[in-house]
Amino acid sequence: MHNKSEQAQENKFANDQKAEYQVQSARNKLLGKWAGSIMYTIEQEIEKYIEQLIVADLEEPSDNDIITKIFNDLNTFGYQATREEIKEKIIEFNRIAVNLSYPNN
Repeated sequence: MHNKSEQAQENKFANDQKAEYQVQSARNKLLGKWAGSIMYTIEQEIEKYIEQLIVADLEEPSDNDIITKIFNDLNTFGYQATREEIKEKIIEFNRIAVNLSYPNN
């Protein structure tokens, strides 16, 4: 009986991790599309930027890596982004990603 309980907990943890990854991935795609659309007009360049952002997010467990990347990229491009603006976009896109992943909640 103890093993079934442990297995159930492990399965729940794995499912929670997978769901969290899916939400974060969707959020990062939206975030990359927002930032990429400010810098680029060609869809392929925007898609490439989204891919770069997803890779950058793997560098640290927090959002600091993508905040720094977007902040530096946008400001280098000439768009005067603030870290607070980027954090607000992360919150906004996270909400959207959760709603897309769990439409009945």
